[in-house]
Amino acid sequence: YGVVVRSPYPHARIRSIDVSEAEQMAGVKAVVTGRDQEMGYYGIDLQDQQMFALDKVRFVGEPVAAVAARTPDLAREAAGKVQVDYEELPAVLDGDEALNADAPLVHDDVNAYEHNWDSDRNGNLCYQTWVGRGDVEKGFAESDIVIEGSYRAPVAHPGSIEPHSSTAAIDPSGRITVWTTTQKPFAVGGYLAQAFKRPVSAFKIVPTQIGGGFGGKLVMCLEPYAVLLAERAGVPVQMTLTRDEEMATTNLRHSAHIHFKTGAKNDGTLVAHQARLLFDTGAYSGDGPTTAALAALMATGPYRFEHIDITSMAAYTNNVTCGSVRCPSGPQMAFAVETHLEKLARAVNMDSLEFRLKNAWEDGDTTSTGQKLTAVGIKECLREAAGAVDWDKPPAPGIGRGIACNWWVTGTWGTATLIETNVDGTFRLLSGAVDMGTGAMGTSVLQMAADGLGVSPDAIQLVRGDTDTLPWDHGHGGSRMVFTVGLSAYNAAIDLRAQLLQEAARYLEVPPEELSIDGDRIFIYDYKTDNLSKSSPQDKLENYRAQLTFYALLISKLFENIKQIKCSLIFIENPKEVPTFTIDVNALKNIEQELNEIVNSIRHEKFKTKTSHCKSCYFSDSKNECVVKH
Repeated sequence: YGVVVRSPYPHARIRSIDVSEAEQMAGVKAVVTGRDQEMGYYGIDLQDQQMFALDKVRFVGEPVAAVAARTPDLAREAAGKVQVDYEELPAVLDGDEALNADAPLVHDDVNAYEHNWDSDRNGNLCYQTWVGRGDVEKGFAESDIVIEGSYRAPVAHPGSIEPHSSTAAIDPSGRITVWTTTQKPFAVGGYLAQAFKRPVSAFKIVPTQIGGGFGGKLVMCLEPYAVLLAERAGVPVQMTLTRDEEMATTNLRHSAHIHFKTGAKNDGTLVAHQARLLFDTGAYSGDGPTTAALAALMATGPYRFEHIDITSMAAYTNNVTCGSVRCPSGPQMAFAVETHLEKLARAVNMDSLEFRLKNAWEDGDTTSTGQKLTAVGIKECLREAAGAVDWDKPPAPGIGRGIACNWWVTGTWGTATLIETNVDGTFRLLSGAVDMGTGAMGTSVLQMAADGLGVSPDAIQLVRGDTDTLPWDHGHGGSRMVFTVGLSAYNAAIDLRAQLLQEAARYLEVPPEELSIDGDRIFIYDYKTDNLSKSSPQDKLENYRAQLTFYALLISKLFENIKQIKCSLIFIENPKEVPTFTIDVNALKNIEQELNEIVNSIRHEKFKTKTSHCKSCYFSDSKNECVVKH
């Protein structure tokens, strides 16, 4: 069992680390630090973090070493024996203060790291973006009223019921398997490859069933330490955070400082909007650039402005790193935008609902980044919400009432879905997407696949696996499960359905468009939907009387001294309905010649070969057996 040794300081230089006392304890299997192996940098938008702090720590709780022992208690005891000599440094714990020219630097050179997005970076500025259109100063001059407001949103923890947990094992070839509570198994493999400077193929990630993620399990947590300890100890190592560690050291939602200046006409028409947004991303970039970029998109709310000027930034501080906790920037911006615009609605003496309906987006409007919108339903949503609380009537005494709205984007990152047939007519769905507790994989995604196939969701099995066996998926986040993974499953189902019908058409010798899937069978469409399915059992029997009579003739030739043959028709869908009739064998002799003529008339050349045997069943064709079989 493994335990991480963590920094007690928000900012300090590491003078030395002494692990000798911990290593000498009975039952201790391994002790590792950042000075024991080569480490690479990893990260989401900016590769600025290593597995262990090497020269200095940047937040309280940053890992500096890890210990593995026979029991969790023994591992914690040994972790307490690791001696780290620190030189405490001045810390910066506020995003605004971090941008001051004289603020302590969290990173000595922010431009030294590899990055995925270009941006201005200097001092403690991790990321900055700007979006705008029109002339905001002109807009303010044309407005009848201009108001300003500053809003602060605190950090928040995703609060998953299950803490982070990882187990690592090394096989005889040296390949690494990691079982872990993650929303992004394929991404975790990539982060491990960066951190260890090894190929991605060196790691097999097995995502476990997780008890909630909400963005808190999108990045690495315990995985690299479990791997290091397993390699050093030579046995599998399991690590699980305590609740204290979970709350104090894992990814948080960004705190934000938001300032708006907004102009409007006296009739409530919004004209100009200026925003300055600052997010505290903590000691490492985490999802700071993503959050700041999305905030620039969210800064207008779902409202129309002619002039906008939005600057959004993420700053390094000596706080815990922040990430994409459920709708990164969404809650912070919704709080600020709606609070601010409610002030503006009251300033022009306008009803809250009326004000929003006047300015809400419609089809053809554009976002702050210029995306043209279609199928916009915000006004319909507002009216439905207002109607649900009787907005047009005074509330009861002591009852408060308000209205607010916001919008959000859906992540469309890549995914792949594989649907295969089982031998019993059921199906299995394989996807690298991980359900983080919402149940969407086992409900919505399966339902969409079933709809594409034309079968019941119960006919589809959800197959879980690992990054070796499952199709690639970006990860469960960004509200993308139903929209992206579900759509992928639906498209895969449509494709498989087409393949099945094409193959069945070859056997049944009908066009694929005449076939239909129902349950575990493929039917010729006309047969499945004709009046036969609606007629009475006795009427159905009449439709089959000729076939049954023909079978009775064959039976009469196999057995001697038969006087009568009882014929019954049993329906699979209702086996209790058994219409029956009796055939007199002597009567069969009278029609045998007629039946033989019919048989001869329906022979088809496809049943014959040069040796007079059927190509399909090899029955001799000389006595009509082949024609009877087919």
